[in-house]
Amino acid sequence: MDGQVARLGEFMVAEEKTLPVLHDVKEASKHPYFDMITHAYDIAVLELVTKVAYTDNIRPICIVWDRSWKRYIDSIQILSGPVRGKPENENDGGNRIVDIRRQSPEWCHNYMGTFRENTSSSMICAGDTKSKLCNADSSSPLGAMVVHKKIQRYVQIGIATMNQRCNMPSIYTDVLSHMDFILRAWRYYSKGHSSSESSSAKKSPTNQK
Repeated sequence: MDGQVARLGEFMVAEEKTLPVLHDVKEASKHPYFDMITHAYDIAVLELVTKVAYTDNIRPICIVWDRSWKRYIDSIQILSGPVRGKPENENDGGNRIVDIRRQSPEWCHNYMGTFRENTSSSMICAGDTKSKLCNADSSSPLGAMVVHKKIQRYVQIGIATMNQRCNMPSIYTDVLSHMDFILRAWRYYSKGHSSSESSSAKKSPTNQK
């Protein structure tokens, strides 16, 4: 796709004295029900032109596919994610991994007026006055350490969507709630289909006027 690139390995580059790696995007499949006003269904799957080479700065991240984990994942109250802060020295890029507390959907609704009853189950409200999430890049990960087969893994639970004001909670897309979309797009790409096929769907009943 003309002009669209994915930047990989950017978050920790200041410490490694390396540059982020750019990959051209071949296909982009956004969720067919994406709502720009409420940021509901704010998720997309990208197919890159070239394969990704893993390095110390570029690694895969785990996600939970099994929806039976939903109750457990939702019970995790202390999550973590990256934010950009003030550099402490010339070798410090100002990037930080901070703890981010999960909040009730009502809190984000009261502060931001964004949550709706029919979309809050697919979104996560997290953060407080200590998190400074206005400095979190859009689409940065929100996750937690999860034990799977007696091994601890960092699992991505959310994707940063928006924060209108500093020192307030932020909204994240709930990854597990969109697993059907993720798997559908992945299967289409793996079979050589285009993004238009993977994104095609009837209008959501919740979005009908």
